[in-house]
Amino acid sequence: MNFDVSDSNFHDWMIDRGMSENSARTYSQAIKGIWPNDPGGWLKRKSSGSSPGSLTVYRAAIRKWIRFNGGDPSKYALKGRTQKAKRKAPRPLTDGQLNAYRKCAQALPDAYRMIALLLPATGLRISECCGLKLSQVERRKNRIALVFEGKGEHERRVYLGATMRREFVAYLKKMGPAKKSGWLFQGNKGNHVSSERVRQYLREISHKIGIYVYPHLLRHTYATNLHEKGNSVRVIQAALGHASAKTTMRYIHPTDSELDRINLEATC
Repeated sequence: MNFDVSDSNFHDWMIDRGMSENSARTYSQAIKGIWPNDPGGWLKRKSSGSSPGSLTVYRAAIRKWIRFNGGDPSKYALKGRTQKAKRKAPRPLTDGQLNAYRKCAQALPDAYRMIALLLPATGLRISECCGLKLSQVERRKNRIALVFEGKGEHERRVYLGATMRREFVAYLKKMGPAKKSGWLFQGNKGNHVSSERVRQYLREISHKIGIYVYPHLLRHTYATNLHEKGNSVRVIQAALGHASAKTTMRYIHPTDSELDRINLEATC
């Protein structure tokens, strides 16, 4: 088999099959230096000194690369180490940290400001937020919901709170000709904004407030805030779009105030 080791061809192949730009770039970087005639041996070599998380990326990238070249990954020894990476649950932002984050977000360009504010206010995944279309915005009386289609006829509605509604309506009024693209957040070349660009802005905010802020952390923060306000796991599950309540439970963290309240009750 003649293997194609071109990074650009592999990258474009993944994009054509629906992979995100960020993932395609990561996988393209991961297979640099691969041994075309012995990808299994290369993976074993990369295993030495690599973290379990990095090894997972290498393994997934190699499988994609083999398929890209018309091969069958199951015919190759692609095991490497099998130790699972230990995941540390994100610690949600406190009210003070969240306020500092929102204050910095106000200085961003309109589309990115709205995304930065929507993430902790809705718990949306960054891909969901960046890829929003105007047709997904549902306005009924004083309510605004973002509508997502699920499997079958299932729909998920994410409602905006009063403060977020005001920000959102003001943004819609300022969009002007950008509405013709159909994207709520238009980027370059008629497409929606890049999730990587959003991450860059979040990193800038992180430097300003002294806390590492990233999309998944904001999703955890949203879920924890819903829980603290007394919402049931079922409601939080629906808001996050999880298929399993077990997944939702990983997003709910006891806050310092809740733990302190338990200690006070225990001493009474």
